[in-house]
Order: sequence, then structure tokens, then C-alpha cells
Amino acid sequence: MNATLLGDFDSYGKPYHAESRYTVKKREDLRALLPARFSAERILEVGCADGTNLLYFCEELGVAKDLAVGVDLCKSPAVVDAQFKFHHQSAEEFIAEANDQFDLILLSDVLEHIYNPWVLLSGIKRLLSQRGCLLVSVPNFQNVRYMGSLATGDFLYAQTGLFDQTHIRFFTRKSLNAVLAQAGFSVIRTGYRPDRSLDQMRQSVLDALSEKPRVELVFSDLKFSASRESVDQMFGQQLLAAATLAE
Repeated sequence: MNATLLGDFDSYGKPYHAESRYTVKKREDLRALLPARFSAERILEVGCADGTNLLYFCEELGVAKDLAVGVDLCKSPAVVDAQFKFHHQSAEEFIAEANDQFDLILLSDVLEHIYNPWVLLSGIKRLLSQRGCLLVSVPNFQNVRYMGSLATGDFLYAQTGLFDQTHIRFFTRKSLNAVLAQAGFSVIRTGYRPDRSLDQMRQSVLDALSEKPRVELVFSDLKFSASRESVDQMFGQQLLAAATLAE
């Protein structure tokens, strides 16, 4: 599916055959959140697209490809010969039917597309082994571009990115942690993926903070008071979290 117009995509949860419209990256930033000496025998990635990231984690953790499982609504041609087990269905359908246990579950840019992330995460809890880890990334709703668009009213949907037309849930650090906690997870590490489009502004703020504890930043009719502690929140494109089963 290669959408050319806003709104040109299938109904929610409907599987399709095409190249994924999303560019899949090897998520080194998520891997960095794993506990020291973490090991896994089986990996599940929900929203795996062509499997690039799933295979990256297999290589880094020494997991056999045939013990890796990927799930996606989109069946890209690349998954046919990818060697991992691919399930062409919605996240909700897979989680409801699955009974296997996984030591690592990846939710990279998935929860924002899910109608009921609370139920999905509760189901994922059932599939995570006792020593396992859940890695999550979602768009950061406290990014200054999001905040500025709300202030001016220019919250205009796009085909991909922060304003992706298929995003139906929005998260801040507190709300993501709350959703995970409600589902029975304990967040052990968090982080941010930088918004590279804001690198120059971020560096200017950091330079100013080298001389004083707080600086004022005006962006799209909003005034922000920035500190070293809030820089990542303001200029992070995505929120990252690693979680284990709550005791």
C-alpha cells in the first residue's frame, strides 16, 4: 500500500499485501535499554513490517531466526524468504490466539496505532516469560512540534511521521508509564529518540543552558522554559521504555 492522498488507507485492522509504507530501522536505541547481560531464546515483534528490526535483534542476541516471530497487517514481499515465523494478521488477533512464551517482545511504533492498547498490553503480559523484557517506542506528544501545532491549530495529519494519519492514541512519558503499569508491567528504563529535524534548535538551547540553569524558548506562539532535565522531553521524537513483569 503506497498512499498518495490523506485518507487513502484500509480500514482499521484489515490485512493487506504490499510493501510496507514505513521505513524500518534497526532500533539500536531500544536495544540499549535492555538490562546488562540480557539473553533471549525467543523473540516476538508486533508490527515487524519487512523484519529488518526483528532480524537485527536476532543477530545481536544470538537468537535463531526460526525462533523469532513477526506479526504485521502488511505482508511485504521481503518476509517470504526472511526465515522467521511471520503471522499476517492484526496485533489483536495474534495476541488473542497465541500461547507461546517469549523472552523479548518488541512494540516499535505500534501502540499509537492500536484502538485499545490497554487490552493489547494485558494480552502481551501473558506471552512474556518471567525473565523477559518488553521494549516499546511511541511518538512523544510533548515534542515542541506537537505542542506548537496545538497552539496554532495547525495539527494537520500527514502520511507518516509525528502526524501520521493512522495514529489514534497519543502518549506522554507519564501516560505511557501509566498504561504499562495498568497492564501489569514495571518500567525499568526509559529514553528518548531525538527529533533530527530539531537538532539545531536543541543545540542552541543546550549552549544557552551551559551558562544558566533555565532558558526561555519561543516556538509557534508558545513560550517554553527549558532546563537540562527537560531538553530530551522537548526535542525527543519518540518515547522509549523497557519493562518487565511487575512483581
